[in-house]
Amino acid sequence: MHPGTTSPSPPIAVRPLGGLATAASILIGISAVAWATTTHIAGWTAYATLARLRGEPVDAIGVQATGIGPIKASVINQGIAVLVALAAAIVFIVWLSRARDNAERLSDRPMRLAKGWAAGAWFVPVANLVLPVIVAVDVWLASAPQGRPSGAGLVGLWWTVAVGTWLLWPVSALARTLVQDDGYYVSAVLGTIQGLLTVVAAALAVAVIQRITRWQTAR
Repeated sequence: MHPGTTSPSPPIAVRPLGGLATAASILIGISAVAWATTTHIAGWTAYATLARLRGEPVDAIGVQATGIGPIKASVINQGIAVLVALAAAIVFIVWLSRARDNAERLSDRPMRLAKGWAAGAWFVPVANLVLPVIVAVDVWLASAPQGRPSGAGLVGLWWTVAVGTWLLWPVSALARTLVQDDGYYVSAVLGTIQGLLTVVAAALAVAVIQRITRWQTAR
C-alpha cells in the first residue's frame, strides 16, 4: 500500500430484511383483502336480514343470502380474517424491529425512540396511534440514500389512512345502536368504506416496507 493511501471502508453489516419483507407484504395483502371482503359481507348480510324481517325492501350491495346461518358464517369468516391479520402484524413488527436496528447502524441520524419501541409502541393504548409512526419515520429517514430529499410523506400517508381505518371500525359498529331506523344500513356502508380503506392502507404499507428494504439492502 502506498504511503498516504487509505483502504476503503468495509461495508456496514446489516441484518437481512428480504425474507421478512416478502412475508410481511404477502400477509398484509391477504389480510387486507380478507378483512375488506368479510366486513362487507357481514355488514350487508346483517342489514339485509333485519330488513327482510321487518318486511322492508332490501337494498344490499353484493349480498343475496340472509338469515342466522349466513350471519354466523360471515362472523366466522371475519374471525379467520382477524387471525390472518394477527399473523401479518407479528411479521411486520419483526420486520420493523430489524429495520430499526439496521437504521441505527447505517446512519448517525438521532433516533427519537429506543430500539425496543419498534415493537413496544404498538401495545401502548392511545399512544399507539402516534409512537409507531415515529419509529417508522426515523427508520425511513435513516435508511434513505445520502443526498436524497429527506421527506417521509409516504410513511405519513400510510399511517393517516391506517389510523382512519382503525377509528372507522368502532364507528361502524356503534352506528347500529346510535342511528335511528337506518343504523344497520349506515353500519354496512361504513364497513364497506372501512374495508376499502384497509386495502389502500395495506398497499401503502407494502410500499413502505419494500422501499426501506431496498434502501437498506443497497447500503
